[in-house]
Amino acid sequence: QALPMIVQCDIEEHTAITLIGHNSEVRTHVDGFENPGSYSKNVTYWNSMEQVRAVVNRSSRCKQHIKYECLGSAIRYKGEPRAWWGTWDGRQADYWGGASPGSGKCGCGESAGTCSRTCNCDANDLTWREDAGYLMYKDDLPVTQLRFGDTGHNSEEGYYALGKLICYP
Repeated sequence: QALPMIVQCDIEEHTAITLIGHNSEVRTHVDGFENPGSYSKNVTYWNSMEQVRAVVNRSSRCKQHIKYECLGSAIRYKGEPRAWWGTWDGRQADYWGGASPGSGKCGCGESAGTCSRTCNCDANDLTWREDAGYLMYKDDLPVTQLRFGDTGHNSEEGYYALGKLICYP
């Protein structure tokens, strides 16, 4: 017997889409966590993971927007992850929004190298930067955890936001 689900429905380009909400949609400040991944936020959906994964499996495609605004805070530093997200089954993802699984990059690092390193934030300087994009690999969705570090020293901080899971028929 299936339990009812809490979802939002909308229309995008003449197609009905399903949006599934969670507890990490608001822009959130990260400060004072120096070690890699030492800031941890578990993402809780308004439905069971079994229900969410059933929607993902039955959909032609799904996507979820992830964004990190950074000041002196890297996503990767000297090839090692400082920030990452957790897949639906608890794996540590090795890519950021707009990039491909296994790439170790953000979207800008894959799109003709539009950033100086693998991610904009990896410049790790005193300029506000941003890495953002859609995660679209269905085998990894939805995001269940957000991890950040490299915000422990003065003038190091960041803000993250994670969008609703959006699925198409």
